[in-house]
Amino acid sequence: MVLLIVAVGIAGLRMYFVLRPKEVPEEKVRETLKHFTFSSVKDLNEWDEKLLSKENTDYSVTESDGKQCVKAVSHNSASSLYYQQRLSCDDNPFVSWDWKAEKFPVRKKKESLRKKDEFDFVAQVYVVFYARFFLNMKAIQYVWTRDIPAGTSADSPYTSKVKILVLESGESE
Repeated sequence: MVLLIVAVGIAGLRMYFVLRPKEVPEEKVRETLKHFTFSSVKDLNEWDEKLLSKENTDYSVTESDGKQCVKAVSHNSASSLYYQQRLSCDDNPFVSWDWKAEKFPVRKKKESLRKKDEFDFVAQVYVVFYARFFLNMKAIQYVWTRDIPAGTSADSPYTSKVKILVLESGESE
């Protein structure tokens, strides 16, 4: 089972769950298992929220650059939206999304993947790999950073069970 956790910083997000067969026929590149349109606030009902601080993050459905998306506004808050989907690793599943960064976290020190004191990102997506024993679960944390180059990876400063990968770097285009 794969658990998708979206920790959105400030900006919009559209999510797609797609499954690609091992041998891809030319006429069918991928099969969509779940597509979130975020056309109304009801679309957020399929997602659960996990509060990680005393303050709430404000999630809403909006339009950005002609696309429907989820907007998250955070003021000294931390939370995650998460969606659970059972997938077989034998089917080579993958997740696809679009994201946009409007405002990066204010920093006192240099941005870092390896230090807890500056471990805050404008947008994050976790893909969690199920294990029967909770402490054996592993995850990939995809992040958007301001200064760390795309393609950079590291172990999480919180646990060796999470690998961090920078997918985007710098301001939105």
